[in-house]
Amino acid sequence: MLGPALILAGSYLAVGSGVDIFFLPKLLAIAVGCFLCLSKPSTRTAAPLRPWFLLGLSVTLLATLTAASPLQAALGLFRSPTAGLLGALACWLSYEAGCRSPRASWRYATWGAGLCAAGALATWIPGAPFHYMLPSGRAIGTIGSPPFLGCMLVATLPWVIISAPRAVASLVFIALLATESKAAILGAVAGVLVLHTHTMSRRAVLALSAAGLAGAFLVFARAGSDTMRLCTWGIAWKAFLMRPWLGWGPDNFIDAFMQLRGNAWVEAAGNSGMTASENAHNLVLNLLATQGFLGLCAHLALGAVVARSLLARTDRESRCLVACYASVLVYSMFN
Repeated sequence: MLGPALILAGSYLAVGSGVDIFFLPKLLAIAVGCFLCLSKPSTRTAAPLRPWFLLGLSVTLLATLTAASPLQAALGLFRSPTAGLLGALACWLSYEAGCRSPRASWRYATWGAGLCAAGALATWIPGAPFHYMLPSGRAIGTIGSPPFLGCMLVATLPWVIISAPRAVASLVFIALLATESKAAILGAVAGVLVLHTHTMSRRAVLALSAAGLAGAFLVFARAGSDTMRLCTWGIAWKAFLMRPWLGWGPDNFIDAFMQLRGNAWVEAAGNSGMTASENAHNLVLNLLATQGFLGLCAHLALGAVVARSLLARTDRESRCLVACYASVLVYSMFN
């Protein structure tokens, strides 16, 4: 009951007393969910990815020990409770829980996406409570950020397309558009293409790709935001060049940013009120800046093993997982 309650009330918590307040219930939901998964008795299955997870954890631990702010690298920033060494351990525990208690989690993902979309749209509709507090009128979900809502929805979109009733699918699509997140729109297009690549004609693939690009860059154009993001990417590259092997430490991007931002960022930020960036807004550049070349290699190795094992299978679940992976990967190139 805790998950649906937070999903439905999350938007109000996020915009009511400030965005940060919702990260504590988010942490609570993660903790309770992990506890429930780990406590379910079941037969243990093979865990072929464990060595690759441990490799990534080892590099993350080394990067934490050599970080500019080791404590911050271990616990993560307050606004990003799933990052840092603690977040990496949580991912590993979640994987172990999945090995111990395999089940059709896509059912929960599908209905979770529907609830999240419904909660977001209930706040987004003009005249709804707190509507005037939404950032630029864009829909938010379980935390006060339109792009994060977009990421949550695109991560479940393949399951929604395959198995959800049309009403649920419509809610998810409308909420996705209401976020006005370019990264989420492009991620959704990538997921749909991967999901249906074996049945779509070349003309249909080109048409869907063009529509996604047009929707992302023409309808939701925000020049100031794009300029700031490009500037942040440049700062991330400079941070990597300064510490190329283990980086500045997990979740220590903000430390590098404050040292390297210069006048270009101040000009790009303009009157936006933003003074810093907590991450590079790009998965690859963020890894290079915070965990260096070794960290990026460890993540690539894990991703390659996962992709190879899934692509070797032809069942519906595996195809959906590859589509989800593609969606979030494309999204994380921008956020």
